Amino acid sequence: MKKKYIQFILIILTFLIGYLSFKYFLNPKVKTNEVSQVDENQAVDEIQNNLVKNLNYDVKLNNKSRYNITAELSELTYENGIEIVLMQKVKASIIDKNGTELKITSNYAIFNNATYNTDFSEFVNIKYLDHLINSNKLNLDFADNTAKISENLVYEGSQGMLTADNMIINLITKNVEIFMNSPKKNVEILTKE
Repeated sequence: MKKKYIQFILIILTFLIGYLSFKYFLNPKVKTNEVSQVDENQAVDEIQNNLVKNLNYDVKLNNKSRYNITAELSELTYENGIEIVLMQKVKASIIDKNGTELKITSNYAIFNNATYNTDFSEFVNIKYLDHLINSNKLNLDFADNTAKISENLVYEGSQGMLTADNMIINLITKNVEIFMNSPKKNVEILTKE
């Protein structure tokens, strides 16, 4: 009776091992599908979620100036083969050929690694010599050599303060254009005495 019981268990174990071996090791369709699904998902995650801490770009520009940008946390994304970096807690500086530095800080920025153009947003702080500008947006365009500052713009300098909707600074000549969105509104200026 014991022999038949042991034989019965061995036969069941043999069928069970055979079934499991076929299902998990010998059936190529199941194995290939599972692997390709995992690989596709991993590849998509790697492209969409490349998080980098303390990322730093240091760029030498054509006009003998330098642009440096760092972020505490960045996500690398790609649009049409161009690396677009989504940055958080950002610090940047533009140092002209004479060594004068324009410093920028913001909560967020979008950096284009092909053109170096950068869109800063949320609590943007710009410091140049004794000039201080706060706003919600700053667009650096290196093709036009301009810095376009907008949204809740407040300028403070040695002469006083002003509030406006927009300011455009030529990064080469340092010429500044200040204007409002509506021609009916005026730039507000408060001078120091």
